[in-house]
Amino acid sequence: MGLEKEEGKKFWLRERAAGIFLHLSSLPSRQGIGCLGEAAERWVDFLAECGFRYWQLCPIGPTGFGDSPYQSFSVFAGNPYFIDLDELVRRDYLSGADLDSLRHLPQERVDYGQLYLQVPSLCQRAFERFLSLGQDDDPPFIRFCEEQSFWLPNYSLFMALKEIFQGQPLGRWPKAFRSGESTAKFLKGNACELYRELPLRQKKHDFIQFTFHRQWQHLLEYAHSRGVSLIGDLPIFPGMDSADFWGHRCIFQSDKNGRARCVAGVPPDAYSAEGQLWGNPLFDWDELEKTHYDWWVERLRQAQRSFDITRLDHFRGFYDYWAIPAAAEEARCGRWRPGPGIAFFREILKKIPDLKCIAEDLGLPSSGVHELLRASRFPGMDVLQFAFSGDPKNPYLPHMHEKNSVLYLGTHDNDTTSAWYASLSPEMQDSVRRYFRSDGSSIAWDMIRWAYASPCRLLILSLPDLLALGSNARFNTPSTCGGNWTWRCTSETLQGLQTRSSRYLQELAHIYGREKAP
Repeated sequence: MGLEKEEGKKFWLRERAAGIFLHLSSLPSRQGIGCLGEAAERWVDFLAECGFRYWQLCPIGPTGFGDSPYQSFSVFAGNPYFIDLDELVRRDYLSGADLDSLRHLPQERVDYGQLYLQVPSLCQRAFERFLSLGQDDDPPFIRFCEEQSFWLPNYSLFMALKEIFQGQPLGRWPKAFRSGESTAKFLKGNACELYRELPLRQKKHDFIQFTFHRQWQHLLEYAHSRGVSLIGDLPIFPGMDSADFWGHRCIFQSDKNGRARCVAGVPPDAYSAEGQLWGNPLFDWDELEKTHYDWWVERLRQAQRSFDITRLDHFRGFYDYWAIPAAAEEARCGRWRPGPGIAFFREILKKIPDLKCIAEDLGLPSSGVHELLRASRFPGMDVLQFAFSGDPKNPYLPHMHEKNSVLYLGTHDNDTTSAWYASLSPEMQDSVRRYFRSDGSSIAWDMIRWAYASPCRLLILSLPDLLALGSNARFNTPSTCGGNWTWRCTSETLQGLQTRSSRYLQELAHIYGREKAP
């Protein structure tokens, strides 16, 4: 299947619509973090009643040190923190009293330290009850394990070993266990008492993932019943401390001892003057090509089952990527290396022809990246906060937008729009005010109105911008560790926004053609 521009070929993004970006962790709940419970359904109701047709989320995988959804223990698994524990009470896996300590956690911030201490023991308790009821032999559980056989056994063994090694990152495990291949050899030749408990620990993680995916599918179906589609975020690189790197070492750039030769990051850019040293392992694209990109095919199929649309984070990495020596302490010493290019997407779309993706094509401009984006025909991204450089032909200015694009005021890595505007020089603030015909007193809402009018077919706003909040509601500050991904919205705040603004948002969707067709 060729992807070059052809007369009559259609983009998948054909209708004007609007949506909201909000990570699941930011929703209200009584368990210290947003989850797949009633509040998530009420959030979907809010979206539908305000005329929004999309909900975009960050990656939903299990997180470790730093709590970043972009550094997950698996690109296939779901985060146990997001499991609706009240639903486990209704199933008699837990008691109401089991959740008492979670009820006292903060409502406006996520305390990841407390979740780390409490959620695993609650999952253990629920699993023991699941076993006592004999439900590990029930057809839905068995079927789930069979259907997820590409990744689940690998992930569950990795997490079982991580428990035995007291949560230590992969690089600190005993040498015999630092890859899936070496672990299999060791376990085959050693009937060590310590590792006889592995099967039960593995089954526990099977149960946790079964529970997560069952609840996720329920939420997905509920969203569809309200006319809301979900957009998921797919980080291009797995984490170094992940079941993916541990179990599939051959598809990554590693030495004879299984250690990464180079790691991912980006050179200095608009987000960081020093560049960003992400530390993720890099793919061996030549090795992946030999398998017809099977690992990626399975990954994207999993994403397609979980979401209606997949956002490909760091799309540039498919054209070229910044490779940093693994021993380096900063990002500046990396160099660009070629990615798989259009051949990758040809192969993927042969096997998943109905795949819908958004390309996160931000960062340093490159004609090669632009050509790859045009050839793939995926919509790229426009960000209004990047529009004011003094150049009237800046591509992020609304009058320069293309239809096949997704518009944001800012991304999860940007400050809120109100805080961004406050940080600008007086001259730049004046430029913003003049462009949007605003006095600056409600700059976030002024920009929201103009965003609705943009030619971009899809508009994604953020909840903090709808609330006109400052930096206290920022999701993430790149190149920092700690304090990110913690902002939450209360039920009262959401209700107030719905009361004040739902009619106005419906009107904007109607005026600018972003409401759902009857």
